[in-house]
Amino acid sequence: MSDKDLKTHHAINRRINAGEPVFLQQNGAVPDQSSLQPSPQQIPQIVSSVRTRSAVPEALPADYVPTEETVRRLTMLNIPVEYIEAQLSEFVLYWNGRGDTHRNWDHRFFQWVQNQFRKALMQAPTEPMTGAFRPSRETLEHLYNYCAIHPDFAMQHLPDFIQYWAERGDVCNTWQSRFINHVKICYERESRRRQQAGPAPTPMTDDFQPSPAVLRLLTESCEIPEEFAMAQVPEFIFYWQEKGELQSTWQSKFKNHVIYQWRRQQSEGSEQAGRAAAPKAATTEELTDTSWGDKFQFRFEDDA
Repeated sequence: MSDKDLKTHHAINRRINAGEPVFLQQNGAVPDQSSLQPSPQQIPQIVSSVRTRSAVPEALPADYVPTEETVRRLTMLNIPVEYIEAQLSEFVLYWNGRGDTHRNWDHRFFQWVQNQFRKALMQAPTEPMTGAFRPSRETLEHLYNYCAIHPDFAMQHLPDFIQYWAERGDVCNTWQSRFINHVKICYERESRRRQQAGPAPTPMTDDFQPSPAVLRLLTESCEIPEEFAMAQVPEFIFYWQEKGELQSTWQSKFKNHVIYQWRRQQSEGSEQAGRAAAPKAATTEELTDTSWGDKFQFRFEDDA
């Protein structure tokens, strides 16, 4: 490792392992979301356009720069962009001096930086986890630019990270990389939990309308006219607004409400039709009335 590279390495380690809150801006303010917006020209000084694999081995150009995809792959390994930049000049100088040819210099540069970074980490001093640990600005930018994780989310999980590793008593020289992995795991777990939980419950609103899918299910599967279903909307809204409950399945509740009202109406209609067709029941007065026999006269032998 050259003196220049060694100095760069030590500078990076000092920034990575510094106890100061280096995630703050120079003026002491926490970076907001707008200040960390990713840009397509994020590292224009060290990337080039997409390069295709050469059909025949070629010498390394003196003005070689890696593609954006190569740099992105390296940063996904938690290698700082500053370290990648520092390795470029030495890489070009070394391979130009050798005069070797290769079909894919981007792949060779990727391997070069990865190997050099591993060697640097092995030579870096190991330290235990302490309460003074803070993620570096490079770490927070890496999480935001390449993992879409905002610094606020990362900092919320810092106390758990410090407590876990402090209790274990491990010594390490890659605490920044471990913090990145810790935040990724927490973010993925939170995302899965939100997906499984479904939409958040909401109150009933005045503008509630059944979805086309619900109306199609009622008309096609349950054979309920759409006019009947839509006529139930005002009563449905009024009922649930009076109750004041929060639900995340209003469409499903409306479907059940319409089915219940339809079956109730059909049942009441059948009962009314049955009562109209049944014979009139005889009253007590009708059963005891004997006036019908007055029109008949009978002669008995005793009357002769």
